[in-house]
Formats: sequence, C-alpha cells, structure tokens
Amino acid sequence: MPKVSDNLRIGPCVSMPEKFIGIGLNYSAHAKETAVSPPNEPIVFFKANSSICGPNDIVYLPRGSSKSDWEVELGIVIGKTAKNISKDQSMEHIFGYCIVNDISEREYQLERSSGQWDKGKGFDTFGPIGPYIVTKDEIKDVQNLNLELKVNGEVMQKGNTSSMIFGVSHLV
Repeated sequence: MPKVSDNLRIGPCVSMPEKFIGIGLNYSAHAKETAVSPPNEPIVFFKANSSICGPNDIVYLPRGSSKSDWEVELGIVIGKTAKNISKDQSMEHIFGYCIVNDISEREYQLERSSGQWDKGKGFDTFGPIGPYIVTKDEIKDVQNLNLELKVNGEVMQKGNTSSMIFGVSHLV
C-alpha cells in the first residue's frame, strides 16, 4: 500500500458506523504492563461516534487532561449484522480491518469514572482510524499481524495480534 503523507488531510476509512465498540485490556502485554490480571471475559466499552476522525487529524484533549494515552488497535469492520452468532460464523460477518488509535484520558477513565471507562475514552477525536480498510480476503492470518504506533516519529508501541487474549472470531 502506498504511504499516506502526514501533511495530507484524509478522512476516516469508515464513516458513520452504527457503533464504535472497544475491547479493553485485550493484549497480554498491555495487561502485564498495567499490572492487571487478564480478564476472564472481554471488557467492552463504547466510544462516541464523534470520536471518529482521520488518521492524521488533530486530537483535541479535554480541559485539564493530565494523563493522555494512546494505543494502536486492530479495528474490525463488520459488514453485516452479527447478532447471537457462533464463533464459527463470525468471519462471515467481517468486511475487513483497519488501524485504530484508541486515545484515552487515563485520569478521567480510571480515577474519576466510578468504574466505567467511557468517560475517559469517548471524547471527540479520541478515535482516529485508517487510513485504509483491508478486506478480510487480503489477510492470511488476522491473528498474526504486527501493529506499531509512532508519536512524532518515535516508536511508542509494538505488538502483534497473536497476543490478543480474545481473538477476532471470539470478539465478533
């Protein structure tokens, strides 16, 4: 795929989705670095659709933000309704995949939230996605994809989908 210039404004690769669902602590390395035991079930949270923006767009931090954080994530783009389906049926419902930058304000999320994460994850611009959607037929093994996040050219995070606690078919 061609490299997209950092100076070019492009929109998110998905516009106006019905839902923007996140899964918390789903990588074994992230659970380990936060000194939290891996969850027994997926931790589900929602991001507001207004959090969606393009991959090069400015992320606006809330007033008083003191613990802003970012995580590179695999975005699963659902192509048809997936309600009460089995794990074996899940791949039939996936259109493709994209990169998601899950921005969080950790103080709002963990210290000022009374246990619910949406307060620190759902702000406007806290969900940059793209620049591309890769259709599922282009991916040989979704559970073996490298992910990397850079801030101002410096690598801040590296991982692989092989370390997901709950795999793609389970989550869908």
